[in-house]
Amino acid sequence: MVAKLLRYGVDIEVVPDYLGTVHYHSYNYNEPITGAGNALQSAAHSGQIEMVEFLLTKGANIDGGKSSMSALSIASSKGNRKLVELLVSKGANLNSTGLMLLPPLQAAAEWAD
Repeated sequence: MVAKLLRYGVDIEVVPDYLGTVHYHSYNYNEPITGAGNALQSAAHSGQIEMVEFLLTKGANIDGGKSSMSALSIASSKGNRKLVELLVSKGANLNSTGLMLLPPLQAAAEWAD
């Protein structure tokens, strides 16, 4: 389905409009904040390694743009070693923060096992 939507011309970097109206005080800071982002961040959140690889081959911005957290921070927060290794091997910025200003190291320290 993703491949078909991309063939139709959907924007691979689109982010839900509600991201601009996020009220950070309403979040539970004990849980990773990963729900808002583009397709790459969504795939990282779900741990879909093959989908992350596919989206990167289609030109997805590995460092995320307008997202609460970068894909690398999301993978780090979930302790997904395979996904972290993939993103690093593909050139992800090791200090990327996203809108939450949370780099991968802090995300891993806060939430990963």
